[in-house]
Amino acid sequence: ADCNLKINLESFFKLNYPKYELLLCIAENESDCPPSIAIINELINLYPQVEVRIFMGASPIGINPKINNMITAYQSVQYELIWLSDSNILTSPDTLTEMVSHVINPQVVLVHQLPYVASVKSFADCLDKIYFGTQHSRVYLWANLIGRNCANGMSWVFKKSALEEEGGFAAFSEYLAEDFFMGKALWNRGWKFSLSSFPALQNAGSRSFSAFRDRIVRWGRLRATMMPIPGLFEPFTECLMLGIIGSIVLANTLEW
Repeated sequence: ADCNLKINLESFFKLNYPKYELLLCIAENESDCPPSIAIINELINLYPQVEVRIFMGASPIGINPKINNMITAYQSVQYELIWLSDSNILTSPDTLTEMVSHVINPQVVLVHQLPYVASVKSFADCLDKIYFGTQHSRVYLWANLIGRNCANGMSWVFKKSALEEEGGFAAFSEYLAEDFFMGKALWNRGWKFSLSSFPALQNAGSRSFSAFRDRIVRWGRLRATMMPIPGLFEPFTECLMLGIIGSIVLANTLEW
């Protein structure tokens, strides 16, 4: 289990929302005795007022492990609004209330959060926080401002009926970046998205530099595959542009 799993899961048990249900998905089978079960049972005993259902064992319906893990829970959802969140997300009691307030507008079917980092313990964590607080957030907020699909699936609320029009959760099991294609499908239908005032705080615990590097490389490859044209301009908006600006600043500061 993730080192901060209990803290993260407990934050969802503390939501200040009148009526909700937690559907917790575990990829391992019950016979594997995953350590997360003990954590979940402890939280269930601490918060008996929260309705909880546990789903164990992934269903191999496609190449996407996240959808394989969650498809059974998705099919048993009893409410129209679904908050899909990764297990490394740390939330606050009022987050769900704020996100749901956006869907008062009937044209809004998806509410997403700006990814950020909750805690910093290692050098790689610092790099992670800098990345999500600068380069990533700048592009994310700019895309949202000009009305482009930028929704990230770490944590978002969506209307199940709208996704069902696109074939439901299972229809996106053939993609590794399911959040991008789910957002694209809903966006192409003419639905509206809204950005929450609360960021999605990633709280997975300390990570190594190699884990940070592998993540950035993986995301870069996915972006290059899904959006090849914008990817061609990234060097001109990032390293080259920042290098030019940095050189001008140094030249003026040091009076070269």
